[in-house]
Amino acid sequence: MCSNGGALSSIGVSWTIINSVLSHNDTTGWGANPAKPGTPGGGNGGAIALDGNTYTLDVIDSIIEHNHARAGGGGIFYVSNNRTGELYIRNSFIVSNPSDDFETRGYPGFFIIAKQGFPVVENSLIAVSADPPVARLAGANRYATAAAISTWAYPFGADVVYVATGRNFPDALGGGAAAAAEGGPLLLVDRDFVPPETAAELNRLAPSRIVVLGGTGAVSPGVASGLSVFGTVERRAGPDRYSTAIEVSKGAFTSSSIAYVSTGASFPDAMVAGAAAASAGAPLLLVPPDAIPGGVLSELTRLGVDNVLVVGGPAAVSGAAFAQLEAGGRTVTRLAGPDRYSSAAALSGHTFSPGVDTVFVAVGTNYPDALAGAAAGGVAAGPVLLVRTSAIPSSTAAELTRLNSSQILVLGGSGVVSVGVASQLAAYEA
Repeated sequence: MCSNGGALSSIGVSWTIINSVLSHNDTTGWGANPAKPGTPGGGNGGAIALDGNTYTLDVIDSIIEHNHARAGGGGIFYVSNNRTGELYIRNSFIVSNPSDDFETRGYPGFFIIAKQGFPVVENSLIAVSADPPVARLAGANRYATAAAISTWAYPFGADVVYVATGRNFPDALGGGAAAAAEGGPLLLVDRDFVPPETAAELNRLAPSRIVVLGGTGAVSPGVASGLSVFGTVERRAGPDRYSTAIEVSKGAFTSSSIAYVSTGASFPDAMVAGAAAASAGAPLLLVPPDAIPGGVLSELTRLGVDNVLVVGGPAAVSGAAFAQLEAGGRTVTRLAGPDRYSSAAALSGHTFSPGVDTVFVAVGTNYPDALAGAAAGGVAAGPVLLVRTSAIPSSTAAELTRLNSSQILVLGGSGVVSVGVASQLAAYEA
């Protein structure tokens, strides 16, 4: 607490605040500056109080909430006396910051004198009050994020754990549904070492079996040997990503009337298909865009599949490949949209009914943070939907509205799904 600026105050100094939380700060002064008669003065800027001439304040990927000012600017007091300074709010969540005396109209929790007379706001929520941002399952890196997802999904341990490389996507995305079917999470390793976050989670889970996905080029023999201290290790692998997915299916499924198929050439479709397959207790098989490998057709026959769900458009799984899947007398349905976001929404719309308890949200432009999400999807029986780092696509927003879920979980930190997007997602929770 300070007379001005409960957390931060200065005169004529530019600040950039990144990935920060400023909460429950207060001011001790009152009466503003210059002091009103009978007061000691001060009381501005419950969290931040800045004054001066030409200087900037840039708030990025941050939360400023539940602060209080006895005078002006319950969250931020920003004054550029010569009106040359600028205030930027980017990807941030600024709510519940009451001002007892005065604030700038239309910007609750702010008092602003600046070049434009108001802050430059990008993809942020500024409000009198709001629900807190949705929960995140995240860590400092992809390995820690996978461990966080595992801890959420399996708080009491697991008898089996699937392990895949965190440096590429096919083995992990193909293995998530199988991991869920066997009742365990999916964790990530580097090719040549077991990250400490993964080792700690394995120790907590106390599995009896560890299933390594992929060949020695993905997970080295040394890493597989090192994993043996946590449980009996077996490897499921083939000469390529498509045959590896087949071996994973063989190890986890004796039969299934349904199978999901997506391209193994890129990650977005498989990233969401894995969670849907996990929820259905079905395998996910990977295919190249233009033809279905014979091994995949044989695996569909072995499983007794009569219903194939193809995730992705013709550029991902071609019309000729689609026809190959139909040739065995199977019912084949394509779930797709014009982009990865709408494809994910289409899959969710086909698979999940409104009122589903949990929805996972991941960034659609990168894969590491969502690699372990498919296995968790089997526990939650919920979909993975995709967003941009700083925006919610309209197709995703429409599907979130339809689902009306009680819980949205963001996979990954604010570097992949911004604070602003997380705050906007809160509006879709029932």
